[in-house]
Amino acid sequence: MKHIFENSIDEYMEELELDVAPQTIQAYWYNLNVVRKYLKEKNIKYLEHLSKDKIIDMIKHFKKTCKNVTINKRIRLLKRIYEFHNVKNEYLSNFKKLKRTTIHYDPFTESQLKKIMNYAINIDTSNPYEFTRLIIIYLLLDTGIRGSELLHVEIKNIDLDERVIKLTHTKTKKQGYVFFSTVTKELLQDYLKLQPERKYLLWNYISYKNYTYIHLRNFMDHLKKECNLVKCHAHMFRHTFATRMHESGIDFLVLQNLMRHENPEMTKIYTRTSYKLKKKSHDSYGILNNISIQN
Repeated sequence: MKHIFENSIDEYMEELELDVAPQTIQAYWYNLNVVRKYLKEKNIKYLEHLSKDKIIDMIKHFKKTCKNVTINKRIRLLKRIYEFHNVKNEYLSNFKKLKRTTIHYDPFTESQLKKIMNYAINIDTSNPYEFTRLIIIYLLLDTGIRGSELLHVEIKNIDLDERVIKLTHTKTKKQGYVFFSTVTKELLQDYLKLQPERKYLLWNYISYKNYTYIHLRNFMDHLKKECNLVKCHAHMFRHTFATRMHESGIDFLVLQNLMRHENPEMTKIYTRTSYKLKKKSHDSYGILNNISIQN
């Protein structure tokens, strides 16, 4: 008996949903839907038809758009599906993880940032769904917050008077704080008035659920298209935040604290000298710009 991919994935996920956290399930579904779309395009209908060569072709395809750690997750899910249905696939069984690659999220350039802000100021805030997108842009730029942290910001932890947000869900598992401007404060005041009453700040007014990683990822893809960007990722806002602070002359230790980096070497990665700062420094200190040449 052959196993249809569509059914096999659904059956595996139905079983998994009983024991795994909802956010993990969402991440699994995202990756499996990408795999499912690829298999459908290649007309690979059955588990038994996924050969070594076809898996390698799929990996090469994924490498065009994502890093190795993501590909490893997708292959691992495939492997579990085969094990769940007791279907043998020697290549999947013996698959060794791809070497972890380090991805660099460059900050947005001046022109890119102008496009993003032009998009933002034209958002119709009378539409709650669009208003949520505006809040996301402003908080990412204004605070340097990570995307995963933003999704877990609780309304009770937002202090409008002090213009500070307490973070209880962080990468380091430690509490942290981020600060925001008066402009963002005014937007938050209006956004917090929107129904429904909820635990977390961000709400998707189409699915009528808490904002998720997939929602954020989809919005970044939308922003990329609307602003004609080469790439757009939530973490690029964090790099832009750090770069702008660095260019403005902020004390390095203060920036490290704002970024909530335990290791100063990590902050240095975020503050790689930008094109703008290098040009400004060259204009200020370059030999021929600062020497009097007489005939």
